[in-house]
Amino acid sequence: MTATPPRRAPDGGGNWWLRSGAVVVFGLILIAVALDRLGNPDGGEEPTALPILPADQVAATPLAPAASPVVPAAAAVGAPDGRRVVCLDPGHGGKDEGHIRQQADGSQLMEKDLTLEVGRLLEQRLPARGIEVVMTRRDDTVVNASGEDINGDGITAAPGKTSQEMDDLLARVNICNAAATDLLVSIHFNGADNPDLEGYEVFYNSDRPFSDRSERFAELVYEELGEQMGAVGYVANPHGIGVEDHVVTGPISGSRTAESRMPGALVEGLYLSNDEDAAFVLSDGALFAIALAYEEAIARYFEEYPG
Repeated sequence: MTATPPRRAPDGGGNWWLRSGAVVVFGLILIAVALDRLGNPDGGEEPTALPILPADQVAATPLAPAASPVVPAAAAVGAPDGRRVVCLDPGHGGKDEGHIRQQADGSQLMEKDLTLEVGRLLEQRLPARGIEVVMTRRDDTVVNASGEDINGDGITAAPGKTSQEMDDLLARVNICNAAATDLLVSIHFNGADNPDLEGYEVFYNSDRPFSDRSERFAELVYEELGEQMGAVGYVANPHGIGVEDHVVTGPISGSRTAESRMPGALVEGLYLSNDEDAAFVLSDGALFAIALAYEEAIARYFEEYPG
């Protein structure tokens, strides 16, 4: 076969072959440099591989604490992010003892202790169900422990006075909002001067953009309280689901300068002032049954309204 002579360059020059070869060589050099940079973007020496720790050392090696995320206010208004986060608010705490029942043996049954115990049980159990937990308090203290004038009205809780006042309640709201939680659950027990009053009830606010979801959660926890207490042999008196303008679940109004940005409800689980209710609360497994009612209601809520 006769070889076909190479074409000449358009300008008619006689060094077309040499120039073409130089272009090819130069192109190959550029490709090699590009590939080298892809493998080593910094252009320096190859990075040294990180050592692989043995399994026993990995377990013993502490992790650096993660920085708390800063959540913009707009992102906290129920924007779906794939997470399921509940804010648990154990009512009262510290100087604010809630309802106190004087026992025959001289001891006291305090609402603030019971709400915290239920909250702690939930904090331990909910993560196993894929639900993250934010707590407004984890110990026997008021939430606004520094006595900050949160709403700027010049009124704060005096030393030794109960903190069931606006600033402490707003501190709870702020914690839930800052963590961009999807649901707020305010945990309480009840008490009254009339010892015949008994049973449980749930309240939500009907004047919020997400009141339908708040009402649905109220229905779920109301149903589960009867179910779980009945499962351990206590038939409590159900008082129903009510509408209430509570600071923790309600809108901004008057000296209330902050509002929760997620659905929620306030739950009153039994009357400590009632002999039968109090006896059940003190019995083995009672608080676990009550906490399980909250747990099941929260899990069912997130099945209907994923985070």
